[in-house]
Amino acid sequence: MQFTLGAAARHLGYSKSTLTRAVHSGKLSATRREDGSYVIDAAELVRAFPPRPSTTGLPTGAMMHQTPGLDEGVIPVVERFTERERDALLELIREHREQIIDLRRRLDTESEERRAAQEQVRQLTDQRREAGPTEKFTKVNPAPPGSLWRRFRRWSRGGP
Repeated sequence: MQFTLGAAARHLGYSKSTLTRAVHSGKLSATRREDGSYVIDAAELVRAFPPRPSTTGLPTGAMMHQTPGLDEGVIPVVERFTERERDALLELIREHREQIIDLRRRLDTESEERRAAQEQVRQLTDQRREAGPTEKFTKVNPAPPGSLWRRFRRWSRGGP
């Protein structure tokens, strides 16, 4: 079985640029078509990029295997689960649902706090507008009339 560069990248879980770099460096051998695309043999993919172990923490019977499809390229197929594996998956689903519920509750709480803070700012702004204009302050220390060099040039010309 042969894969295009994009199908091989999807199959392995890498980006197309990673596979392109592997082809250019010689780590992965591929055949170049007339249109400039690459075709990679499945055995070559396994040789250059061996299957990675499962990081899901699920038993090995629950690992995903890839089988060739008709038009879609590669279709994931899950093996049959044992009773213990099924229970582990259901427990994982239950934990994820609880986490989703907790996150939604936190989001709602944050939204309510934000609305309350916005209302408080609105009230303070309205109170300030009702109080009228504030008195203007005068500068205690006025800025010097320019840099030392400018003052020297004015002095040397006889100006103020």
